Amino acid sequence: MFSESRESPSRKVIAEASVGRHPAHEFFTERYAWVRERMRRAVHHAQATGELGENLDVDAAVDLIIAAADGLQQQWLLDRSIDMVERLQRLWTGLAAVSHLAEHPGAVAAR
Repeated sequence: MFSESRESPSRKVIAEASVGRHPAHEFFTERYAWVRERMRRAVHHAQATGELGENLDVDAAVDLIIAAADGLQQQWLLDRSIDMVERLQRLWTGLAAVSHLAEHPGAVAAR
């Protein structure tokens, strides 16, 4: 499944832009910093309201959400039937569920 790899044009641009001298380097660096900060704020807010557990690793959650969003965008470009919002909502719901398990360790053993 993972051994076959097709290179998409946008992944190629992002990969090339990782080199500091590439014209798009600054754009992608700033974009990911902006997206990460917005997601960090959203996760912290969700923790403050109790939607997400306090023990959730914020940086790991942010990385997973961004990676999922980027991957879903790639898939959607090839198949417009993919509902990116629904998939990301499922990821958020899963993160919320897992983040609360650490608060109630007995709940995992009871299953």
